[in-house]
Amino acid sequence: MYKVFFKDRFICLHDDINEVSGKYSDYVGAYGSYRDLKAQLDTFFSEDNNKNLYIFHDNLNELYSCFSSYFRLIPAAGGLVKNNEDDNLVIFRRGKWDLPKGKPHRGEDPEQTAIREVEEECNIQGVAITRFITPTYHIYYLHDDIVLKKTDWYEMKYTGDKEPMPGGKEGITETRWLPDNQLNTIEINTYPAILEVFAALRRING
Repeated sequence: MYKVFFKDRFICLHDDINEVSGKYSDYVGAYGSYRDLKAQLDTFFSEDNNKNLYIFHDNLNELYSCFSSYFRLIPAAGGLVKNNEDDNLVIFRRGKWDLPKGKPHRGEDPEQTAIREVEEECNIQGVAITRFITPTYHIYYLHDDIVLKKTDWYEMKYTGDKEPMPGGKEGITETRWLPDNQLNTIEINTYPAILEVFAALRRING
């Protein structure tokens, strides 16, 4: 299953018909060809409402490959950083709580990108990846293009004693360590994809 966020809505690509049936308040369709899929996406993006879009096909890889060809693709990577107290490093950027992330430099793999972005955006050194968490997907407009960004997320550990501070020119105005029991304070003002990262880590931890 792929869950792709667009503003306050999402597109769900699924290979289980039971998971997409019965969504009467949303758009529901089946993939048959690129032409049909494009028509569904054109409708979804042209209408300003709160309806999500569910698309079924029994070959999920084929469906995602066709779906992604509709967009300009941009890769990214980022980190959910934990300190020695197991607090979470969050940033405030452009009016919303976020996690440090960014696009790769030439020749970087996703792990290298994630580490560099965390260290640059939070002014710290020496973070280490502990494990992969999940990819997230979101769609946005960039000039005349409609972009599908896939972000690979990693859990990281920071054992240094330097306090994180906003770095670079990324519009970050605050960095903060939050324990798990205070994450609800940012949930009303963050992105759905960021909530997915925290939820994925909770599932991994059981």
